[in-house]
Amino acid sequence: MNVKIIKEFDGTSTLIEWFDKDGLHRGTLPMEVKDDLDIDILDMAVPYGIDFEYCLSQSWADVTPKSIADRIHAHGIWTAEDIANRPLEVEAALREVYSLDFQRIALCAFEYNRIVGG
Repeated sequence: MNVKIIKEFDGTSTLIEWFDKDGLHRGTLPMEVKDDLDIDILDMAVPYGIDFEYCLSQSWADVTPKSIADRIHAHGIWTAEDIANRPLEVEAALREVYSLDFQRIALCAFEYNRIVGG
């Protein structure tokens, strides 16, 4: 497992990053363990950053295949030819569908920071 030291904080702790079967992670650990980073130590790292999985689980309920199709159709996109000739319209439709969820994710992230103190 490849562990990268991202930043050291005032000689007391270190921000590390690693990738495992569950994905990419960042966490902080006391400085004295930075040279002994095995899997057991990594499990003790304090998670760093916003829990986006939580925010996404709270946010994306409104985005469905139907809501995406409805918005694309509202932009007059019905065929492969329409997509080929008007890709910016497809992008605009997708931005519209996801914009409300982006706002929800941002609000969740700010609320998460307020609660967790990040």
